Amino acid sequence: MKKNNEQDAAEEFIAIFNELDARLRKASGMGETVSHMFIIDRLSERDQVINRHKEELKLFARLRNAIVHNPFGSKVQVIAEPHPEVVEKYRELKDMILNPPLALSVAIKPARIYSTTMEASAREVMQVMADRMFTYVPVLDKDGHIS
Repeated sequence: MKKNNEQDAAEEFIAIFNELDARLRKASGMGETVSHMFIIDRLSERDQVINRHKEELKLFARLRNAIVHNPFGSKVQVIAEPHPEVVEKYRELKDMILNPPLALSVAIKPARIYSTTMEASAREVMQVMADRMFTYVPVLDKDGHIS
């Protein structure tokens, strides 16, 4: 017999799968007759996050199938139980796919970018470029905009 926290983990895992599956189907334009694994393969060709986590997503899909497709019927409630850590990892992966970070949240902050002005010494700028192996340095105007 299942304990409540195990049942909750399995139910949450299935809910995560269902949400992810619905969004992936919509993104791929594929209907209900196409397998989840096939959709992962197709989307991995154009989505770097899915491509990077492709095998993990397929592993989670196989676990979902083991939970849902019980060959023993009512004799055994489920044949697989996801650990809480697995559910958490799947939730994080789903969130990463469905809500990817915006460019501004991962970009280098302007204050950390080496830049110069038209009034700066070319020799000093070139020395910094050589020391840090920079090939380009943004030149900013008096308002801090690229000239």
